[in-house]
Amino acid sequence: MRSHLATLRLEMVSYRATFPAKAAGKTFARLAALFLVAVLPLAAFDSADSSIESTVVKRLGTPATAFLTIDEAALSEQGTEEALARAFATMVVAEPEELGPPPPPPASLDGPPSIAGLRFWAGGDSTATFMSIKLVERFTGLGASATGTYYQKSTGLSRPDYFDWLAELRGVMRDFEPDITVFMVGANDSQGIKDAEGITRWPFSEEWRALYAGRVGDVMDMLQATDGYVVYVGQPNMGSSDFAAKMAAMNDIIKSEADKRPRVGYIDAWALFSDESGEYQQILPDRDGVPTVFRADDGIHFTWPGGDHLALAVLDEIYRQVIERPLATWWLPPNDLDELLP
Repeated sequence: MRSHLATLRLEMVSYRATFPAKAAGKTFARLAALFLVAVLPLAAFDSADSSIESTVVKRLGTPATAFLTIDEAALSEQGTEEALARAFATMVVAEPEELGPPPPPPASLDGPPSIAGLRFWAGGDSTATFMSIKLVERFTGLGASATGTYYQKSTGLSRPDYFDWLAELRGVMRDFEPDITVFMVGANDSQGIKDAEGITRWPFSEEWRALYAGRVGDVMDMLQATDGYVVYVGQPNMGSSDFAAKMAAMNDIIKSEADKRPRVGYIDAWALFSDESGEYQQILPDRDGVPTVFRADDGIHFTWPGGDHLALAVLDEIYRQVIERPLATWWLPPNDLDELLP
C-alpha cells in the first residue's frame, strides 16, 4: 500500500489558482472526498490477482502516477450532484516517462527513519529511571538532543501535596520545549485522592476514577502543549497479584485518556513484561530470544535490561507515530484538514 501511496500525486494547482479557498471550501471538501474514494482503492489493492493492479501497474510494468483532471466549467454550476461528478472529468493513469522523474520518497521509505535534531525529555517515578537513562543513550546515539530527564521516587498524580508533577512538567515544557516527551508514573498512585471539597476518595471508587482520569488528562494536555508528541507509558505486570490488579485498573484509565488524544501514544508495558498467558515473569526472552532478567527482585522495578527493553518499545512507538504515520497524509494538498471534511 505504501508503494502505491508514494507514487500518487494530486494535480490541483490549476484548481487552487482559479478558485479561492473561501469561495470553494465546501466544493473542494466534497471533491477531496470523491478523490479519496476514487484513489484509495487503487492504493489498497496490492495482491497479484487485483484487477486494478492488473490494468494499471502490471500494464505499465512500473509504478504508475494517478492524477485528476478537473472540469472547471462544471464547478461553476452550484448545487447539483451532476456538476460535482462532471468536475472530475477523468482519473488519468500516466506512463511514468510522461511525468519525468518521480519525487523522492519520504525518508522512512528509503532507509531507517531519522530523529536527528529533535529535542527529547523523559521522566517519571522510580519505575521510569532505567528506561529514561537508556532512552537518553539511544536518542543521543541517533542524533536527537536529550534536553533533560527527571525521575522522582515515590511520586505520582494522587498526592500533589507531596510532589506536584503538573507543576514540574509545566516547567519542563517551558524550559525545554521538547519535540518528544516520555512520561511514566502510576506505581505509587493507588492511594486516596482529595477532591475539590477536601473529601478523600478511596482508590478505584467511581469518584476516584474520575479524579484520577482528570489528572492524567491534565498531564497529557500539558505535555502536548508544545505541539510535540507524547508517549505515556503504562504500568507493567507486578509480582504481587493484588498489586497487579490495581495496576491493571490504573492502565485502563491511562489508556482511555491517551486514546482521546491523537498526539499521545500509550505503551502497553503490561504485555511487554508478561508471558503468553499474561502472567508475571521475572525472566523473559529479549528481542533476540535470549532469556533475560527484566524485573528486580521486588517484583515492581526493572533491571537495566528491563529498562532498555521498555526504551526500545518507546522508540518503536515514536517511529510509528512521528515518522511513519505521516505517510498516510503527506501527499494531501497543504490545506487546513478541517476544511477538507465534507
